[in-house]
Amino acid sequence: MELLGFSLREVQLFFLVLFRTLGVVAIAPILGGSLVHRSVKIGLSILVAVLLFPVIPIDAVVIPRSLIQLSIGLLGELAVGIIIGFIARAALTAVEIGAQTVAMQMGLTMANVLDPQSGAQMSVLALFQNMLTVLIFVTINAHHWLLEALAESFQVVQPLAVVVPKGVGLMGVNIMQGLFVAAMKIAAPGIVILLMVSILMGVIARTVPQINILIVGFPLKIGVGLVVIGASMIYFTDEVVKLLEAMRGDLSAAISLFGG
Repeated sequence: MELLGFSLREVQLFFLVLFRTLGVVAIAPILGGSLVHRSVKIGLSILVAVLLFPVIPIDAVVIPRSLIQLSIGLLGELAVGIIIGFIARAALTAVEIGAQTVAMQMGLTMANVLDPQSGAQMSVLALFQNMLTVLIFVTINAHHWLLEALAESFQVVQPLAVVVPKGVGLMGVNIMQGLFVAAMKIAAPGIVILLMVSILMGVIARTVPQINILIVGFPLKIGVGLVVIGASMIYFTDEVVKLLEAMRGDLSAAISLFGG
């Protein structure tokens, strides 16, 4: 049986490749945002799958005759793609957590804006640093690392050979731990300086009780916070680059783990 000149086996193998690619595109930074239309995601997934299909070792892949087994295999491919995309997405999540922490200290969380990438409400500071992280992501070609990880996954874990490894839970915990540590490193300058400002405001409130410290402190924290963010921009960029490089290592480690 042939479809447009392709055998049934080739069509089935292509859909296996396509489902893993769909999982990556649906979750990955930039492409996985709600701003990108669903048809664009599907079209890009098909294009990437077409480009990858000729170079994937599929000669040894045995296609199951049962529709149920084939469906389970497709879900397994989708799960691998989602895990790859999730690891990449975690890097941007770390930046958002760090920015939200500083914004809360500055008092900017009382007025949130809509993030076009995720469709969620976040502070202006978090949106700014999130967009800056996306620019850094593209500038250092981190999207190429994501495509390389996808291609490497087919070399290590062939279609229909997906097995849940024993260490997948520990890997998830380590990624979440690294995410939290990275978020705190990114937010560290703002947290430390704003904590010192809060202590100073407390001392002033005790020594000069006539001053309305709430009225004075609110614009003071915002002003000091903006100065700190501007002064630490180089530090922020370096930390984001380190975070994205760690993401690249996490992608390789996850693929190796699934490969046994």
